[in-house]
Amino acid sequence: MNVSGKGNSATGALIVYPSGASQPTSVALRYRTATFLHNMVFAKVGADGKIKVTNTGSAPVKINLDVLGYTPGGIGNSSGSTYVPLSSTQILTNQFLGALANHELTVLGQGGVPSSDVEAVAVNVRATSTSTGALRVYAAGETLPLDATIDYSSAAGQNLAVVKLGTNGKINLHNQGLFSAKIWVDVVGYFTKSGPDPPTVGSSRRTWRRTSASPRGRRTPSPCPGRPVLPPRASNRSLSASTRSAPSLERSVSTRRAPPTPACRHSASTPTPPPPAPPWPS
Repeated sequence: MNVSGKGNSATGALIVYPSGASQPTSVALRYRTATFLHNMVFAKVGADGKIKVTNTGSAPVKINLDVLGYTPGGIGNSSGSTYVPLSSTQILTNQFLGALANHELTVLGQGGVPSSDVEAVAVNVRATSTSTGALRVYAAGETLPLDATIDYSSAAGQNLAVVKLGTNGKINLHNQGLFSAKIWVDVVGYFTKSGPDPPTVGSSRRTWRRTSASPRGRRTPSPCPGRPVLPPRASNRSLSASTRSAPSLERSVSTRRAPPTPACRHSASTPTPPPPAPPWPS
């Protein structure tokens, strides 16, 4: 699951843990106010099928939770893909990516990844620019996802991502920014293909907002779709994993898809660029 957050007026941290369990001291994400920060986590689900997210900051925070996949439960369960870790190898170095441009990166056969029978890869992605923007990493040939892999600025943004392989074993890197950016990609592992395709199901996000006019514990719909706001100081919210449907890692690791939008400018090397996602409200 990709966790991202941006503080309304103060910095803080988010803790993610199973519903019904004691709150741990480990932090899933430390957020700032300037831009959204991202971190990919593996989150255990509670007995009720839910996870909890706690904001330890002194002010509200806007968050996104994007499901990337899941692992089958049960001791000794042999179904699903196998994750193969690799020594980190850089497969894209200082790649220039223009405003609203797209770059297709071949992953099969690179950095220790086999040339076949690979379903998805785990990559560290880093981006920097002279301005703010977002980078979306997803399977080549698929629709541009709504969620960003990282939000970047003049200070480099970085995140681990699990990305399904698309057409010809490639992944897309799309610069959702009005200025150029420089991109680095390191591959750290891959998922093997296994078994028949699971049913494809869509992902969803819950949205809520707590305001000063609302009674304690009551939440009204957020004016920013897809970006819930957690209240400050040790407040938490139970999130049902069952409502955040995502394809299983038994066969694929899928990303969220955005509704069709007009085409954008792109690099000459890309014959069919994806459309830009609608900008998030600040």
